[in-house]
Amino acid sequence: MAAPRILGAISSETEIYTLADELAQLYKSKMEQAGVVAHGELRNAADMWIFNWKGETLQLIFRLPEHWYYVEHGRNPTSGVTGKRWENPVEDIISWMQVKHVVPRVRQVAKRRKTTRPTDPYRQTAKAIVYKIHRRGFYDPNHHGQHILEEAVNESDIRNKLVGKLVDQFNRAIRVELSEQLVRNTNFQ
Repeated sequence: MAAPRILGAISSETEIYTLADELAQLYKSKMEQAGVVAHGELRNAADMWIFNWKGETLQLIFRLPEHWYYVEHGRNPTSGVTGKRWENPVEDIISWMQVKHVVPRVRQVAKRRKTTRPTDPYRQTAKAIVYKIHRRGFYDPNHHGQHILEEAVNESDIRNKLVGKLVDQFNRAIRVELSEQLVRNTNFQ
């Protein structure tokens, strides 16, 4: 007796997984070309993906960190208030500056300075960057994000390739099922 087949089961996952890996590699190379790789967290996360069936739809889901959205779509001005709290913006920007080897320009200190504590040019620059992000957003007003993942999906043509592979696999499964039915029917006669 043949094992029951599940609707939507994939007979050969290797071909499908190869397509997802190709898309992940293309996405990572496009991030490198666009210069959006700092710590590498987003680039390394591109290797974490899963396939999920939702009804009759096969979904390819990348498990990316939250900041992928801002790389894809940019960030509108927030006037310092966002829907989600940015816990430590100055420290995050300082860390980004160190990874990207951004060296702040040191200007002369104003003569009316009230404190004798030396200024930290990294901290001052980071505060200015955070202020700019909150006031003006991220990327130009006319250019909302990099759309790197979208470009990778369109360039790889993964939709059509996945449909082709799935149709081939389902057709093979139908042929096998029909031939098994034909064999069973001829054995009973």
